[in-house]
Amino acid sequence: MKVLSVVSLVALLIPAPAEGQAPAGGQAPAAGQGRAGGQARPQVSINSNPTIAGQPFPTSAGIRRIGASPRVTTTPTGDRINSMTNSDLAFWGGFAFQGSYDGFRVVDISDPKAPKQVAQVSCAGTQGDVLVWNKILIRTTDQARGLPNNDIKQACAPGTPAGESPVTFKGLQIFQADDWTKVSADNFVTAVRVECGSHTATMYPDLAKNRLIVYSAGGCNVGPRGRIVAVEIPIDTPSVARVVNNNIEVGNGCHDLFINTALHRLYGACSPKALVFDITDPVNPRQLLELTHPDINGWHSAAVSYDGKIIALGTEPGGGTQPRCMATGTPIPNGRPGEFQTEAMKAIFLFDAETGKFITWHILPRPQTAVEACTIHNYHFIPIPGRRLLVHGSYQSGTAVVDVTDPMKPKELVWADPAPGQGRIWGSYWYGGYIYESDMFNGLNVYQVDPTVFTGALTVPHLNPQTQEMIVY
Repeated sequence: MKVLSVVSLVALLIPAPAEGQAPAGGQAPAAGQGRAGGQARPQVSINSNPTIAGQPFPTSAGIRRIGASPRVTTTPTGDRINSMTNSDLAFWGGFAFQGSYDGFRVVDISDPKAPKQVAQVSCAGTQGDVLVWNKILIRTTDQARGLPNNDIKQACAPGTPAGESPVTFKGLQIFQADDWTKVSADNFVTAVRVECGSHTATMYPDLAKNRLIVYSAGGCNVGPRGRIVAVEIPIDTPSVARVVNNNIEVGNGCHDLFINTALHRLYGACSPKALVFDITDPVNPRQLLELTHPDINGWHSAAVSYDGKIIALGTEPGGGTQPRCMATGTPIPNGRPGEFQTEAMKAIFLFDAETGKFITWHILPRPQTAVEACTIHNYHFIPIPGRRLLVHGSYQSGTAVVDVTDPMKPKELVWADPAPGQGRIWGSYWYGGYIYESDMFNGLNVYQVDPTVFTGALTVPHLNPQTQEMIVY
């Protein structure tokens, strides 16, 4: 029997947008409202592979790139500009928000075949992951910088190196805008200091109390008392955002966090164990489970299937800058004597969400070369009743869709894998019937997938990829 949350039941009553369109740009849906269709959106047959910059761009059958919004972060000779690296994505209505190490940008995706940048905002501090809720955008930074005169209004300014100032800032930077096509640095409203910085953040929309609870992670990793920090942002007055719990203990710390609001669960990719919390009281999470695997002493990313039954965990060996997706048994370039590529280095680990027991893993089936930086990186599940499909973006192995409906038999369905030097994918997410890919060096890519792959998928009016707002069986 198919059981949906209240949000999903409302969503099923709202028609999906027409072919080739995302939810209308500039029209922010009401908070908590869902948009879904029980039938796949009509799409053309996929039977050709594209080229990028004149080079062949390898893909499987059933997927092709149909659009792109460039934001190049390399020099003409191909050298990386670290301060401009593109990072994670969020979506609201017909807009995609792409974070970067030097701010964020807004891309109109109302026509997925012709995505167009409509705003670019400079804001200092590396990482730059973004969260969006209607008129509010939150950006992370874990780079300490001098804060002139201890003025929190200067938290987006370049500032000075941390060692040259007695007062520094790192944490969350908050913007508010009525029109995302006109957002600028003037829309910065406040910042919230997080003592050890905010590498990543995940949001719990606590609408009953008209507030957002943002969990900051990835900076407070000082064992044995690593911690998550909870920040409260009133939806009507984000300028008074504040820390409400500075000490949610998590072993040696967490890198990424994932939330399902309908289940009231917080999933932490932590070290040395992954953790599951009850967040019925979102300010004071209560630990329920620990997840371990003998090959892993620290986790990087987490997601849960929309039915709440399968937890997918990933690691980041080599820090995302080294080749860790080669053929199993290949010697690690510049590695220690006897250090070889293992299957665990290129795997998504699947766990039973109720018991915390390991089920199996999905091993990346496409070996990468010794010059391609690669690990499984950022991913999420697609809301499809009766199925569990996961989309992942994993550096230079590109983007793929994996079917874990039977968690004992995971299977890759489609993939898009850039050639060496073509791109490096931070994360890939399904939204509005398409896959959006954040390329660290090149910008935003849009993929169309054969409609049979996503038959019955529900669409949503907004997406923060590490926050699920419904249950789908």
